[in-house]
Amino acid sequence: MKSEKIPARGSARGDAVRPRDRLQPAQRSPTVPRLSGAPNPESATVPLGVVVAATPTQAAPLALGLQRRHGNRFVARTLKIARQGGAATAAAPAFSVNRAQYLRRVNQALQNLGGRLVAGNTFAGFVQPILRAMLAQVTWRDSAGTDHGGGVIRHTLPGRPPLALNLRLILDDKATPQRAGQFRHTGATDGILSVLVRNNGTAQALTEVLYHEALHMVSWIINRSGGAARIAGAPSRAIRGLQMSRLTTQIAGIRRQIGALAQSVNARRQAAGGTQITSAGLDRMARWLMEEVQVRAETEVFQQFLQVQQQRRQRGGRGRMYMLTRQYGSINARVVDRYVFDYSRVFEPADRTGLTISDRQTLQQLTRTLEGFYQLQVRRRFSLAAYSSGRPRIRPRFGPRPLQPPNLRQRIQAPTRSPPF
Repeated sequence: MKSEKIPARGSARGDAVRPRDRLQPAQRSPTVPRLSGAPNPESATVPLGVVVAATPTQAAPLALGLQRRHGNRFVARTLKIARQGGAATAAAPAFSVNRAQYLRRVNQALQNLGGRLVAGNTFAGFVQPILRAMLAQVTWRDSAGTDHGGGVIRHTLPGRPPLALNLRLILDDKATPQRAGQFRHTGATDGILSVLVRNNGTAQALTEVLYHEALHMVSWIINRSGGAARIAGAPSRAIRGLQMSRLTTQIAGIRRQIGALAQSVNARRQAAGGTQITSAGLDRMARWLMEEVQVRAETEVFQQFLQVQQQRRQRGGRGRMYMLTRQYGSINARVVDRYVFDYSRVFEPADRTGLTISDRQTLQQLTRTLEGFYQLQVRRRFSLAAYSSGRPRIRPRFGPRPLQPPNLRQRIQAPTRSPPF
């Protein structure tokens, strides 16, 4: 049987519709209520294959069953008319903060990195434009770990040859964060700076975490071949403090102490059938601990300069007494415990159980060592006496004594002692 192709409307054979192409009288397309702007309700018929939005008062889509005669059989067609408001829309991602308000706090935190005193004595002048460029392409991450928007920026550092970095800023709305922020680099050019939203609710907290994590990025750049020359405008003392090649003696001392701790932990892991801590892992950990100490010290130096700058603006000029706080002011046993067992990726949180008295003494010695390195770097970079003064005292006035004429009468009437014979 030879099939015959049905010509479409408006074809070369004419615009007339053959009888078998017409819908049956009972199956014609029904009229649709007039929409806003439809001139004639009688002419508002719905052709096949067209979806029409109905009035907002209709709640559910309407299905029309139409049949077209094709040869000796009828072909059933179903036409769905979508009604406004009836289609389900995708739910917007839920965040614990108002994103527009939170971005205003982030911008305020970046403004805190400006100022002559802060920019001239810290790395703030170098990292501020980089962070602004990263914020323009910021990525939001919800509590389920899904990223929304944003992307990677390409920042080129001067030098021969120029160094191009691929950087990304993520505002992470993790439900139970342990950190305030983190900087991770993969390879030689890719870096990701993450800020945990729920642990940084104020502009002051955002200022601290953004600068602290940006310092890890600076240390990553400095400790490459020729990286120190690419840091423009930073003080030389600050750059030397982050150059790990200048701190080999300190790193070796840290390596000996964590090596003694690793021997005790490895003995317990071997008895339990666990993996052993390797020498290469301890080498990386010693260098990492030294970098954390120096970055923490530079963060404290930034905090001190920032507070002096802010109080100068509020009180006006020099000659004032500055009350300074110390958010990063010490490295104590709690900080070292978290560095070693939670963040090092060499020791594990389970290694805390079963620590001997000798192990605890080793941790105490490590704490004193890291605290000494920290305090030394802070004293090298910031002097409180140069930016603070006590209460003004009344200066004594020294002048000549008033002149008093001599009393000659009292001298004459005074008895005289006769000389002895």
